[in-house]
Amino acid sequence: MNDDDPVPREGQSQPSKIAQSLQALVSGPLSSSLSSVSSSSRAIPCNESFHLWNTFDEFKHPMDQISGISESLLESIALSSKFWGANNKPINFLRNVQSIASREAFDWLVNINNEILERFNVSTDEFQKLLEKEVETGRSTIPANNSTQPSERVSLQRSDDGQRFVNPLEKLSVMDFVDKVIACVVPVKPSLIEFSAFKLVKEDKDLEDLTTKLQSVNEFAVHLEHNQCGSSQGLTCLMQISTRTEDFIVDTLKLQTHVGPYLREVFKDPTKKKVMHEADQGVVWLLRDFGICLCNLFDTGQASKVLKLEINSFEHLLHRFCGVIPNKEYHDADWGLRPLPDEMLRYAREKTHDLLYIYDIMRIKLQSVPKESGQSDAPLVEVYKRSYDVCMELYQKELPPENGFVTCLFYAGLSESQDSIVRAEVENTGCRNGMDRKLEPEICVSILEFFARKCSNDMVLKKLIEALPPPSLDGNARLKKTFLLRTIVNEVAAGVVSERILDCLEAIERIDNGQQLEVPDSMKEAYCAVSLECTAKYLVTRELHEKYLDAVNRIWRGRIENLEKSKASKLVSEHMRSCRHQVEAAIEDKEVANGISTNTRTTAILKLKLYLREALDLLGPTVLEREFESESGSGAA
Repeated sequence: MNDDDPVPREGQSQPSKIAQSLQALVSGPLSSSLSSVSSSSRAIPCNESFHLWNTFDEFKHPMDQISGISESLLESIALSSKFWGANNKPINFLRNVQSIASREAFDWLVNINNEILERFNVSTDEFQKLLEKEVETGRSTIPANNSTQPSERVSLQRSDDGQRFVNPLEKLSVMDFVDKVIACVVPVKPSLIEFSAFKLVKEDKDLEDLTTKLQSVNEFAVHLEHNQCGSSQGLTCLMQISTRTEDFIVDTLKLQTHVGPYLREVFKDPTKKKVMHEADQGVVWLLRDFGICLCNLFDTGQASKVLKLEINSFEHLLHRFCGVIPNKEYHDADWGLRPLPDEMLRYAREKTHDLLYIYDIMRIKLQSVPKESGQSDAPLVEVYKRSYDVCMELYQKELPPENGFVTCLFYAGLSESQDSIVRAEVENTGCRNGMDRKLEPEICVSILEFFARKCSNDMVLKKLIEALPPPSLDGNARLKKTFLLRTIVNEVAAGVVSERILDCLEAIERIDNGQQLEVPDSMKEAYCAVSLECTAKYLVTRELHEKYLDAVNRIWRGRIENLEKSKASKLVSEHMRSCRHQVEAAIEDKEVANGISTNTRTTAILKLKLYLREALDLLGPTVLEREFESESGSGAA
């Protein structure tokens, strides 16, 4: 690196570096230089005039100098591996163009121009894919906020003494929100969800259109889907909004920095009713992630409690008032997944699609219920008071404890029930305060297995391993297999298909062989699909042909052939042997090469997901979960 070269910042992503370089190039002298060249070139004679002028030394000598400098610069650029990348061959520019026939020179120039444009298009496509991946996965555009400093919200004013934030609701009364006329309310059930208008909001323009529509209605329903997303504080992944005529799902991962500026005012507008179910957490999440303060809320969860319904869950209300039985399969789904499958989108829409209809029914019921003796407020007013109190809650960031092991629990992003399982196990060993070094080795192994299965944050898992006594993996096949499966899960989640997965699958097979377990077909198919992707990805361009040969030698003639010779592995199936013939044939046959290089990555990820689902099901619940369920069962008895 030269002294003048910029020093990349540590931890900066590759797309960010490229974006900064492109920005510096465009905003620097390039633009003015191109403009000067373009304007100057118009003064140079062309066609017959050029040949006439070129007979004069006063014109010919400067033009020859310019031509020489240009050829030298182009040759330097063509041979620069830094410019084209180490994996691409340099472009050979012709020398002494003047001595070549004009038609030949023209054809050469067209070919060179096409090749440069093709390489540029490939580079920009790769760059765009990296940016889209960052946005879709939320890995770099939305960093997890794990700092220990309390959050500041610029959208909230501070009190006169500067000691606290002031909620805008403090200036309003509960009675400002209570419905004045209920008698004329006629509940109108919305159309079936299959026939209702729906918009997935993923772009700024869509978010602007949504804001405009919300400004034109008097009420709308809201729900949030939330994940820990590698943060102890968590992150809102989706926002569902429904009006009387249309459903919206906002991708808050992609639009995280835009949701607040667009929706803040309409959510704070006291003239517009917002309907939510059990909004206690949602109100906090809106303020924490988007700086949105909710005003004029009707909480159907509070309404169900005032009406003293036997069950207060949204699923019960949906079934009771709308006759809809919701699918609970996605209750604890990973809402940070992108793209979301249609089934999850439907489940998300169901959270708000009928909520305004339920709101109408509950208002009528609350109005008809007589005030109980000893109660100062009518049931409807009581619901609004409780909803008002929910909205008054301000986000206060929870700070982590000092103890190492308990800190890991704090940052692990476990659900409430999962956190209870680990804490109960630690307390049962007499280590209530997290006295890590007193934990028995068996307990440490059980805790590590539980975290490896349930905690998605690799940094937390690493800190936990450091905080606990080092476990012995000798003879602990279950823990070994758990960590190997976790490695594959992480690779698949990142969209990576590498030979590291082949190493993991082979290691898992050795563990299973030691336990007399058969190799499932899903594992064989996954191993074959990964091997094919790790080879076929080099068939994309001619320049990568040598790397394809290396991959064939390394994977198919090396790794896989050794597995067959050992006779101990059952990973090599008949289908894989058939694939090997195609892989070998693709070295010389372009048609075969085109055939095997199609959708190999997608197929590999799909096969891996199928195997992971089967493997994790076979592992069953973790040791801690089984013990917790056993103790809970005996306690209930």
